[in-house]
Amino acid sequence: MRVKFWVFSLLVVFLTSAVQAKPGDWPNEFPDPAKKVDQYGMPMETIRVSQAVSGHITGLNIQVSLPPNYQFLSEAKPFVRLFSPEDGEIAKFELEEPVGHFSLNAQVSSARVFAEVGLFYCRQGALGLCLIKKLLYDIPVSQTGGSENLNLGYIIQEEY
Repeated sequence: MRVKFWVFSLLVVFLTSAVQAKPGDWPNEFPDPAKKVDQYGMPMETIRVSQAVSGHITGLNIQVSLPPNYQFLSEAKPFVRLFSPEDGEIAKFELEEPVGHFSLNAQVSSARVFAEVGLFYCRQGALGLCLIKKLLYDIPVSQTGGSENLNLGYIIQEEY
């Protein structure tokens, strides 16, 4: 019942958040790194990465450390989405496990690439608390040549 209400609430937020963009606005379909909420009004943590990644990304490695006795919510798949305002959506992957490797062959033409991560996880057990964590990695891009994997990691602290 709680999951159905949560899904319905997200649907209402999604349907009511469509606004007309003005020239120069951040694209509506992507979270704006200058804000503390995503494009649907959900709280979002922005993580600024200092080390540049190559403009030719050949893979994505992600490792999420969940608190003890927590697991990903099976009804709402956690995801990673790479994008830039200039290139649009570069890739999107669903996370089945807290650790994942995804192959891709992406050439990023912009000076920055963003990785939007949506994590949906619950405490194990019949009365387990379910939480949402939205992350936005802001990653500089180096156009000096070469190719490499993009590595992302995050440790979720137990909140309750």
